[in-house]
Formats: sequence, C-alpha cells, structure tokens
Amino acid sequence: MLSNYFVKQRLEFGLYGLYPKYRLHIRPISVFLCLLSHTYIVTTLHARPGTLQDDVVQKVWRTVEGVWAGWVAPLGGADRQTCPDWLRHLTHDIQLLLPWAPSDASAADSMVAMFVASIDYIHELLPGESYTVL
Repeated sequence: MLSNYFVKQRLEFGLYGLYPKYRLHIRPISVFLCLLSHTYIVTTLHARPGTLQDDVVQKVWRTVEGVWAGWVAPLGGADRQTCPDWLRHLTHDIQLLLPWAPSDASAADSMVAMFVASIDYIHELLPGESYTVL
C-alpha cells in the first residue's frame, strides 16, 4: 500500500521525482522504509519455515523492491506509458526518466544508502543457493 502510494506519486511528479516534494523529509522516510523492509524480511523468513530459500528470497525481493521503486528506480518502457500525457510529451526523446534530478543527488544518496542496507540485509539473512534471483 505504501509502495503504491509513492509509485503513484512518482508517476504524477515524474519529471523531478519525489525528492523536491519531500526534500525536508528524505532522511526520516529513508530510515522508515529501511526499518519497514528489515521487519518484512524477518517476518517473512520466520513465517515460512521449510520453504525453499530461493522462493523466500524471490518473494522478499519483489516486495522490498516495490517499497523502494518510487525512490530509486528509473521510469522507462511500460512505466512511461502510465505517466501523464504532459510528461510523456515533455520527455519524448529521453529513454529513461531518472528518479531524481542532479540537484537532488545528495538527498538521493541517503535514500539509496538505506535501499542498499535493505538489500544487504536480505543477503545476510537469506544468502540463497543460486545467484539468479537478485
């Protein structure tokens, strides 16, 4: 639900991403999303005893990636089709729409750092048996 909210807002404000709107709240949001991701990882791990580890990693990855998508994933391909017409027209010659403008790179740094911490936590708790998942 939270991930859908931020993705929807990202599509709405796609040209500059979410960072200008939440500029004063980036750090608390990034910490909150990291805590949320860590909690989900642990809960899923303990709720699925006996499940193949790769299956758990795939489920966890899909959800964690969704939580962070509005903040760290560029828009391209099919995602661009869901953007407002004005945005598609304005950016018709750009293949990928980055999640932040160059002026927001320092704010994005803290968000990406927390996303990486979440991925590290997945690898720490669920190392998996193959390298095909992430």
